[in-house]
Amino acid sequence: MTSYHVGLREHLAQFIAVKDRHIAEPYPAWSAIGVSELITDGALVEIRASRSIPARVVSYQFTREQRAATDRRSRPLSRNAQA
Repeated sequence: MTSYHVGLREHLAQFIAVKDRHIAEPYPAWSAIGVSELITDGALVEIRASRSIPARVVSYQFTREQRAATDRRSRPLSRNAQA
């Protein structure tokens, strides 16, 4: 997580209190960067955060007939059958 702050030292304690209410352990890596201004007038903080979601492992079981049908579909066409 990266946060950009106008007046970082002035507002950091308040920001940490709000962050701690909304983000639970295990806390993400965080960088707080002080800036002179943000694009939106009057904005004090901009936050960028991303989350990765682990891939799910899915197991399939096939009958012999299903496997044979899958194998037939995945074979390349013969030269004679190609147009």
